[in-house]
Amino acid sequence: MGSWKERTDLELELNKWIRQYVADQENPAAEVRGRRPLRAAQISVSDVEGEPGWYRVSLNVRPHFKYMGADFTLSLVGKLDKE
Repeated sequence: MGSWKERTDLELELNKWIRQYVADQENPAAEVRGRRPLRAAQISVSDVEGEPGWYRVSLNVRPHFKYMGADFTLSLVGKLDKE
């Protein structure tokens, strides 16, 4: 990943990276789903209050496949060392 100067730089870099796995189409061909398995994805980065050396990173992804016929979003929240 390299280094970043600001929280916004990290957020932009992570979102740019994950966009390579997104195809925002209703029913893409199997070949497209194989290369871009996500219908939507977003990563947000925020400062951790009271912990100046850390960022809070939230990841939300919606895959193309459905669970029991319904769309769903997977969410993950974690901490990332600023260094």
